[in-house]
Amino acid sequence: MVTIAKNRSIDFFETHFQGRAVTAERSLNPFEALALPYVAGRVLDLGCGLGNFSIDAARRRCPVIALDGSSTAIAQLRATAASERLPFLAEQVDLSTYRIADTFDTIVAIGLLMFFPRQRALELLDDIAAHVRPGGHAIVNALAHGTT
Repeated sequence: MVTIAKNRSIDFFETHFQGRAVTAERSLNPFEALALPYVAGRVLDLGCGLGNFSIDAARRRCPVIALDGSSTAIAQLRATAASERLPFLAEQVDLSTYRIADTFDTIVAIGLLMFFPRQRALELLDDIAAHVRPGGHAIVNALAHGTT
């Protein structure tokens, strides 16, 4: 069992994902739709949520590692990946302490960094930059002053 520190953001999204998992809503947000053409090779999706972006990347035959703090999101992703036989690994992790251990062609952090204190967000951003293979892509967005 994964131990994740008590986090109000995770609690909020856990409740949100429980409702969405039941209704099976699935669509890319506008930022994800714009980013998808840049995804290639081995993909790490940090804070993947219900994994709409990760699923579409895996459907393009990219091997995906999708990480999130929500047990509901991870269970939903595992079920989808298994039913479609996608090249996919979904794991529940504590992203407030997570360190990237390998290199990837694409690293995604869509709507994640803004949920961390500034210092942790900068650490994770440095970690992302250090683990994207040469010629690869880091796809990152954050809300700042009400915009993406």
